[in-house]
Amino acid sequence: MQSAEEFMREFLRARTVEIKRELEKRAPFRQRYFTDDCFWDSRKGVLERNEAETIISLASSGNKVEVITQQPDPFPRLRYLLQNLGQSWLIRCVEMECSYCREVSGNVNCVFCNGTGWLGDKNQIERIKMLKCNIPPPRRQF
Repeated sequence: MQSAEEFMREFLRARTVEIKRELEKRAPFRQRYFTDDCFWDSRKGVLERNEAETIISLASSGNKVEVITQQPDPFPRLRYLLQNLGQSWLIRCVEMECSYCREVSGNVNCVFCNGTGWLGDKNQIERIKMLKCNIPPPRRQF
């Protein structure tokens, strides 16, 4: 069976191929509606950021594996939660490092990650709701 690390390396390579394909497919649309220096909807830098993403740690527990990756600054680290399904792996969840708690682990007062240090889909939905209600982000406590 393929290791979790091999699976992640394959995933990152396959994602690079897919991003290249997507950018090539979108090129005529971009040329039709945007100038070359317009950043909006350009996906500028996404390919380079993907190619630079590296695995910095792997931790396993039973049939689950946590993989932490690093992207170039200023982008946050990502945490992939993998699940073993017999002979293969699947990504169950992708979370990004909480930018408010980045240097202060266990900040239970953080309204975004509740001290976990990671933001997943559920956290993002709550953050969007807060922004719509004009609730200011929490102040960092040191």
